[in-house]
This record gives sequence, structure tokens and C-alpha cells, in this order.
Amino acid sequence: MIRFLLRRLAWSALVVWFVATSVFTIYFAVPRDVARLIAGTRASEQTLALVRKRLGLDQPVRVQYLHFLVKLSRGDLGESFRTQEAVTTIVARDLPVTASLALGSSVLWLVLGVTAGAIAATRRRSRTDRVITTIALGFYSMPTFLLDNSCCFSSSSNCTWRASSFFRLDPTSRSARVHCSGHAF
Repeated sequence: MIRFLLRRLAWSALVVWFVATSVFTIYFAVPRDVARLIAGTRASEQTLALVRKRLGLDQPVRVQYLHFLVKLSRGDLGESFRTQEAVTTIVARDLPVTASLALGSSVLWLVLGVTAGAIAATRRRSRTDRVITTIALGFYSMPTFLLDNSCCFSSSSNCTWRASSFFRLDPTSRSARVHCSGHAF
């Protein structure tokens, strides 16, 4: 049993390393000037140099990768380029809303899925069974972004829903709204 757990732990560490390396590669190896994106298109060379130094973009890629892994191992996810706020703070602030949406949708999915499955099972090979199976297969195969946008646009004219007042969020805050992208971040 201990060997099994150690093997699972080793595979988990390998998967985390692979995902982190993939994120680094995609984000930092793509040929674009991140400093220009952050500072703006009209930024001076001096401003760009300051942004590159602050972000460590003036160092070799290997050093950037090592710093990335060290920060990640400490739980430091960096800061938002847009708000200059720590990403862990943003995640912690928006996690209750995201968790409530996930829990609510899971309960809804479970109730509808079990009910539809029970109806289809009691009426095997009937038209009802075929319709339920076809609808379930359609929703299962539909890309989530398409399903998300179609639900959002069919349910709301302005494409935003207010989060529950249970969380007592600041209504002017971005986290007080659930956008059509399907999450609260």
C-alpha cells in the first residue's frame, strides 16, 4: 500500500512539473515582447527596460525557468499584470463564488442526470429513451465554451448574473459578477 501511494505521489509530482513547464514554455517561449504588452505600445525604452528588469525578463530563459519553479514551489503564483495584485489573493477572494457555482451546477447536473437516466432506463428502446440519450449525447459532446455562451445568452440579455448576496461582495468589484466565461476570476 505504501509503495502504491509513493508511486502515485511520484506520478503526481511529475504531472505538476509537466504542467508547470508547459505553462512556462507557452507563456515565455512565445515570440512576443511581454514588457511591451504590460507597459503599452507607446512606452519608452527606459520604461521597457524597467519592466523587463522587474519581471526578470532580462535574464536567460534557464534562470527565468528556475525562478519560476522556485516561486511555484513556495506557492507564489505571481501578480496580475492588469491589477498588480497577488494572484493568490485574487484566487482566495473569488474562490467562494467559484466553489458555489461549481457546487450548484454539480447538484443541478446530478439531479437532472439521474432523473433523465431513470426515465430513459424505465422506458428502454422507446422514443423517450432515444430523445433523452440524444440530448445527453449532444450536451456531452458540445464544447464547454459553446454551451456556456449559449446558456448565458439565452438566460440573460446583458450577459451577466449577479452573484449571491450571501458572499456580501462589493457590487463594484469584478468578483461580484459572474461573467459569461463560466468562472468568477
